[in-house]
Formats: sequence, structure tokens, C-alpha cells
Amino acid sequence: VSITIEKRIPWGAGLAGASTDAAAVIRGLAEVWEIPPDDVGLGAVARSLGADVPFFLVGGAALYTGRGDVWARSVRSLESPVVIVKPDPPVPTAAAYAAYDRLGVVRSPSYAPLLDALEAGSAGRAAALLHNAMNAASASIVPEISDALELLEGAPGVLASLMAGSGSAVFGLGP
Repeated sequence: VSITIEKRIPWGAGLAGASTDAAAVIRGLAEVWEIPPDDVGLGAVARSLGADVPFFLVGGAALYTGRGDVWARSVRSLESPVVIVKPDPPVPTAAAYAAYDRLGVVRSPSYAPLLDALEAGSAGRAAALLHNAMNAASASIVPEISDALELLEGAPGVLASLMAGSGSAVFGLGP
């Protein structure tokens, strides 16, 4: 098999470009080899490639547990506009996690209230509950992340802003 991938998601943005590419290749090969999309072997291959690859293999809005690779349940998605701002400097994933380790463990809040807000379809409640424990670590590598967050926080119609993944892209959630 020969595969050519035309990348359109910038690297170092925290937007899971490599993971989505991996999931697309798995799905494409499964189709070529007539492997059913729900075959458990596909999930095992996805997990072996990265913690978030199973999410992109299945798609949709969902809660994953473990390292982020074990599907727990589907979640209602919001019908809210999202804007993404990508500062120029990328954040290498390994550097972001090394910075996170140096800064010490940040306890993340329970996700239960966020799931309740999503199930209720409340963008306002969901926005108030957004959290990314990687923010400080990645912003220590690329200070422009803080500038982009500040820009979005002050924008009309933006309920909340947060860094995507390990950065450097940030997003603003609308009503």
C-alpha cells in the first residue's frame, strides 16, 4: 500500500492533525481490506498509535477515559460557533508535556458538570466549565498563546476561550 497524505491541519497546534491522519488511514485500509468499521482490531491498532486516535476513528462527540483512548459514552454536541486562532510558533508535543511535568501536577476538575451542561445543550454552562491543564505549560513555551486567549476573551460573542490540546491553537466558543 502506498499512501500520500496532504496535511491541512498545522503541526504543533494541538488540533490532533497526526491523529486524524492516522485514523483516516486505518479507516481507509479497513475499507480496502473489507474489515468491518466496528472490528475491535481497528481500535487496538488506533490505541497503539496514540491516545486520541480511537476518538478520531469513531468520530462524533464522546467521553473517553483511560489515557483518553477508551470510549465511555456518546455525548450531545453543542450547536455553537467556534473560532480558532493559531499563533505562529508551534508547540512541540514532547516539549509541552515536559513543561507540564516540570510545573507539577494540576488536578483537573470533575467532568461530570460539563457532561450535564452538554446534555442540557447549554453553551453558557459548558463554556464556564472548560478546562485545559496544559495551558500554563504550553504558554511557558509559546507566550503568544496567552495573547491569543486574551484576544478571544475580550471578543464580543465569545463565551469562553481555551487552548486546544497541547497548543498552540486556541479557540473561542460562541453562544
